[in-house]
Formats: sequence, structure tokens, C-alpha cells
Amino acid sequence: MDATTLRLILLGMGVLLVVGIYLWDRYQRRQWRPRQARRRQRRTAVEPSLGEPVVRERWEDTDPDNETQLSMDLAFNAEAESDYLHIDPALLDEVPRLILQIVVMSKGEPFTLEQVRQAAKSTDMRYGAMNIFHRENDRGQVLFSLANVLEPGTFPKKADPDFSTPGLVLFTQLPGVQDGMAIYSDMLFTAERLVALLDGELRDEARNPLTRQAIEHTRDRILEHRRKIQLLRSRH
Repeated sequence: MDATTLRLILLGMGVLLVVGIYLWDRYQRRQWRPRQARRRQRRTAVEPSLGEPVVRERWEDTDPDNETQLSMDLAFNAEAESDYLHIDPALLDEVPRLILQIVVMSKGEPFTLEQVRQAAKSTDMRYGAMNIFHRENDRGQVLFSLANVLEPGTFPKKADPDFSTPGLVLFTQLPGVQDGMAIYSDMLFTAERLVALLDGELRDEARNPLTRQAIEHTRDRILEHRRKIQLLRSRH
């Protein structure tokens, strides 16, 4: 995916952040190739089970009785097929890329750095590469990331009382290290938690209010992306 296409997808996140995503993609792909090679060597007839519910309680202080309807709507099973997850390293350059975003905007006063740090910590995200926050799996592989909506999209490494931002953006690129539906559901759940912690509101990638229709449209895009990858594999 070229930089022009990324800029159109990210809608104003800034040129430097786009470059950062590109570099992060290159970094992930360098890690991905040896992982995929190892998988092929030890693959058996039994594929990993992805049948458990995607949305689950991640924070001890979350009250199930206060779950919003949005989170309840996301309680579906991600029955990913192995063709989507286990991509032949030889096909990586041909695999289409899909960028997903969820924006958390302030309702009034901008977010301070300390507020962002505490919210990121409460939602199990760590400060790291590219000076942004990341959600990782148990193996340290990045599932999705949290950036500043203002360019260059980064956060100061050290305390900065002068820092503030009107919003945050959660983003990921598919295919990833986990099924796309599972990653997107986790992103939505995390975005809702950030909204509650920061008194913000959910927006889509065009900064419009995030609606159920927009969520369903994104799910359809993920399913279509999965179909394209499976079709690509069937041709080789």
C-alpha cells in the first residue's frame, strides 16, 4: 500500500504518522516471515480453536450490568478459517492490506498526557515503538495501536505538562497476528473503555459519530478482506 492510499485511509492523521505505520508494517513483516516459516514446519492436522467469545471482560472493575448495548452487540464468535491466519510467506507481497480505525474524541477540554497514559495503562496498552501505545498478545506481538490524532501522531516519552490532544485514534492493519474480527472487536471494546475513562466520544475514521451501521460496514469489509486472501491462496 503506497503512502497516498494510506493518507486517504487515515484521513488527516499526518504524513509522519503514515510513514510510521509504513515502517511498522515493514517491521512486522520482517518478524512475520520467520514466524510463518516456523508454523509451516510444525503445522499439524489440528488448527487452533478460535471459537471462544471475542468480547470478554478485561478489567476487574468493569461492571457487567453497566455494559453498553454496543459491547453487547459485539459478543459474537470469531470462527476464523486457517487460510486467513496462516499466510504463505511467499504470498505476503500480494496480500491486500486493510487499515481499521476507531477515533476517541474529547467532548470538551483536550486530553492531557497524564490522562492518556493512565487510560492506556488501564486498557492494557504499553508505550513503545514509534512513541505510541500498543496492545500486545501474550507473545508480545502487536494487535493494535493508539496514536495521537494530531500530527505527527506521537506522545512524549517523558512527562510534559504542556502536552494536550483533542483526540486519540486506535488503528490496526490486517492481516494481523490474530483474526481480523477478533482484533476489531477488541479495538471497539477498548475504545469504549477509553471513552468512559476520558469522558470522550466514539467517532469513525471520518470523525463522524460511530454508528452501528458503520460498525457493521467495517465487519463486512473485514469479511471481504478475508475472502480476498482465501481466493488469493486458492490461485497458488
